[in-house]
This record gives sequence, structure tokens and C-alpha cells, in this order.
Amino acid sequence: MEYINELCRIIAGINEKKIEEMAESILESDTIYVIGNGGSMATAQHFSQDLLKCCGLRAIALTNISEITAFANDLEYRKCFSSLETLCRDKDCIFCITTSGESENLIYILERFFDSGTKILSLVGRDNSTIERLSDISIVLSTDKIRQAEDCHHAICHAIVETIERTKR
Repeated sequence: MEYINELCRIIAGINEKKIEEMAESILESDTIYVIGNGGSMATAQHFSQDLLKCCGLRAIALTNISEITAFANDLEYRKCFSSLETLCRDKDCIFCITTSGESENLIYILERFFDSGTKILSLVGRDNSTIERLSDISIVLSTDKIRQAEDCHHAICHAIVETIERTKR
């Protein structure tokens, strides 16, 4: 029960206004690129498919393992999402999902787009992270509990999709 109690505590603290702001930013974007590592990458893939299927938006999760490992191997790991430097344009959006907010590869690519005109949105588990500071809009869960953070990130993504669906009706 401790797991569920902590999950409920975190969910109760989510700022619903930021969910609406994120939905609005996504709707204003041409293409939404979704990134994350590990379990957050799985959430990124699910979220991008929901945006595409349910909302009719151009959404792409950077989950192609061949592409990611080619950049990581041929350049260096922190540059594994460098394809965004070629793909991403000014009216696009990068949506970053991370429990720590301190992953070197995510920081590296977001720094390339900071103050560029590309919107940066993020879901972060911990307070005062580098990724939170690099983001135009960030929902921070204020927890170091990775599993609960991942579950909350997934719920937030579903809430964003539902908000967009309501807006588009």
C-alpha cells in the first residue's frame, strides 16, 4: 500500500494548469519530438502514438535504436539524440520525459535548442534539475521514487492527450 499512497500523494500535487499549457504548446507546434531514456523512452513512444492516433498531430518519438546507437557509437553517448539538430525546426516542440532531470544525453540536446524558438516541454521527477531549467514549461513531481514518477509521467501524458482531444472538438 505504501507504493499506492505515495503515487496518490504525487498525483495530488500535479499542477493542472501546466497540463493545459503543455497541451496548448503542443497544438501550436508543427511537429512534436518526444525523448527519454529507459522507461521514459517507453512512455515517450506511447505518448507520441497517442498524439498521432488520438489527436491527429505530427508526433515522433526518438526510439529508433539503430539511429540512437549509431550516434552514440560514432560520436559519443551524450550525442545520441543529435538527429534532432537536423530534424527539428523553429515551430517544432521537444517533449522530454525524465525521472532524474540530469541525464547527460537529454541535457546535451536540450542545450542545443535552449532559446532557439523551439519549445521545450518536460516531465521531471526531481526538483531543481538542469532539464527543468532548460524547459519553457516543466511539470516537476518532487519525488526521488522512480517507479511512481514513471507512473505519474504516463498519467500526465494521458491527461495532455485528453485535454487536446477536448480542445479539438
